[in-house]
Amino acid sequence: MRRISILTAIALTLAMVIYGQSQTPQSKSSAPKSESSGANNQRAKPKGRLLVKRLPNGVEGVVIKNGMVRVKPGYKFVKGEDGKVSVYLMSGGGGGLPVSGSWDCYCTKESGSGVGTCKAVVSGDYLSCLAGAGCSECKLSVIFGMSTKPIVAY
Repeated sequence: MRRISILTAIALTLAMVIYGQSQTPQSKSSAPKSESSGANNQRAKPKGRLLVKRLPNGVEGVVIKNGMVRVKPGYKFVKGEDGKVSVYLMSGGGGGLPVSGSWDCYCTKESGSGVGTCKAVVSGDYLSCLAGAGCSECKLSVIFGMSTKPIVAY
């Protein structure tokens, strides 16, 4: 009789824990977090409005999907001192080799007075733009050869 009581108590406790876990609301925050946090940080990825159906010929190492630019497996985003982002083909555990094209953000709709600013933000394997002071819309553009092509508007 004592074993049955103990087993019943354990079963009820497990049932309450499982029920309690199923009732906990899941947080789905869409607010972007600061850029200074590490790549392991799970953050919301801002979706933009795609301006093209496909990437220009010659642009390597990335795909566009669901309003975002994402680096392909085996490649990595590397932010330069000038704020532009390059895509590197990572090889053999060493540094890596840059592929054609670089990425930059431009303010296209200024709000208020002054000059608007935008900056490129690398979040793990995603690339996006963050509007700064005086800017209400940024465009993420790929620069390849002598051309600049807007890809996503934020």
